[in-house]
Amino acid sequence: MRGFLDVLSDFLAAAEANPVPTRIMYAADLNWNVLKRLVEYSMKHGYLEERTNKTRRTYFLPAEGREALAKLRSISRP
Repeated sequence: MRGFLDVLSDFLAAAEANPVPTRIMYAADLNWNVLKRLVEYSMKHGYLEERTNKTRRTYFLPAEGREALAKLRSISRP
C-alpha cells in the first residue's frame, strides 16, 4: 500500500510526463476521485497549474511542482 507521499510523487511525475488527466490517472495508478483530490491539493499548494483550450484541460508543473517532485523523489524511494 502506498502512502500519501508516494501517491503524490507518482501523480506529479505522471503530470510532468503527460499533461492529460486520463493519462495521469492511468500512469499514477489512481482512480478518478483520488485524481480530482490530488489536482485540487496540488493546485492549492502551487505544484500544478491548469491550462484549458476549447475542448481539453491539461496540467503542467511550474517550478514549485518540479521542486516538490525532486524532494519527494529523494525522500520517498531510496
